[in-house]
Amino acid sequence: DAPTPFGPFTKYGRPVLAPDRSIPHRNFGAGAIKVFGLGDKFLALYNSIYNDERGWQHSAINVLMSDDGVSWTEAPYNPIIPPSGRGWKAAFVYQLDLVRWQDELRLYYNGRDKWRDGIECIGLSVLKGDGTPVRKLWDLP
Repeated sequence: DAPTPFGPFTKYGRPVLAPDRSIPHRNFGAGAIKVFGLGDKFLALYNSIYNDERGWQHSAINVLMSDDGVSWTEAPYNPIIPPSGRGWKAAFVYQLDLVRWQDELRLYYNGRDKWRDGIECIGLSVLKGDGTPVRKLWDLP
């Protein structure tokens, strides 16, 4: 919290998102998060980190909702972009940005094919004909 966007900031005191063993796609960690406005609520896309049943580490992109920007609820359809198990995003999907372009929502993200010595690429997923009022928080409603 702060009186202005320039601070001084008071720390919240605990993570707002952390590993949760009861959530299979977030049983090891929570990475990058991008928070957007959706009406009077918050929508977030974040990178979860998890160990699969064989103990291999992966990451995926997921959706969260919040009334206050502090307490978050996982979408029931998570993860929205998991690793594919093969090809350029076989092992990891992470680091993202969401932009509106005309009537589309475009989600850009990194993908990696292997744990070590992997090739890294940038992916794009598009939701066409979308009228969802998702906005950057500095944009006017």
